[in-house]
Amino acid sequence: MRKFIKFRSLRGFMLAEPIVILVATATLVVAPILTPRSQGAVTTCVSNQKQISTATMMYIQENDECLPSTNDNVWYLIDVGGKMLKCPSDKNRAENAYAFNASMSDIYLGEINDPNEIALTADSENENNLMTGFDDIIKRHRGDCAVISFVDSHVIATDNFNDIRFQ
Repeated sequence: MRKFIKFRSLRGFMLAEPIVILVATATLVVAPILTPRSQGAVTTCVSNQKQISTATMMYIQENDECLPSTNDNVWYLIDVGGKMLKCPSDKNRAENAYAFNASMSDIYLGEINDPNEIALTADSENENNLMTGFDDIIKRHRGDCAVISFVDSHVIATDNFNDIRFQ
């Protein structure tokens, strides 16, 4: 009779153990799925603008340290397009979700005093793909923030525009 009791308690323990393991595993698997997809959208947008910024730096190096002219199609000049110009948080699904700083047209890199403070590209809905000030930047990401790249190639997602300049 003693063997029977040990066998039953052992089986009960074995049954409870897989349940605990399944619950713990399910928690680990489901938790990332339940987090908002919008963080992924911000990351994609930051990546897009970093690639645009890098392409702009390559253009500058190939063109005597001069930023592209906004009189022409800037995106064509710096050779970007397609998915790189689409922000996943853009509900309008526009062909181009970003704008280029119009005041940086045909400026030599050496003439810019604080490239870490001057916006190069940003989230925007301008049809002409150019921005001239804060009114042209749209906060479309989670936390009411916009993604902005700077002349020195760093990119941020921010809701605070206090330290950002256009010239």
